[in-house]
Amino acid sequence: QSAGPFAYDNDPPTLSITPLSGAAKTSHTLSYLVLDNFSTAKLNYEWFKDGVSYSTGTTAAGSGTLQVPNSVEGSYKLKATVT
Repeated sequence: QSAGPFAYDNDPPTLSITPLSGAAKTSHTLSYLVLDNFSTAKLNYEWFKDGVSYSTGTTAAGSGTLQVPNSVEGSYKLKATVT
């Protein structure tokens, strides 16, 4: 949608994470990909391990990884906000 010089994106971005289970085993890498109708200007992300905040950051890219060391295997979730 647009109005004059402004474009509006009312569709939420699409987020995918691998592995789909979000479970990390020994030396596992969790990956994410965020797709949006407009270019992703800034992506704020926060990884949670077993419900507790584990890692946060900001990136201009729409994808990234989290390398899980042997000592922190568990269930991971990702919260991502695109601005």
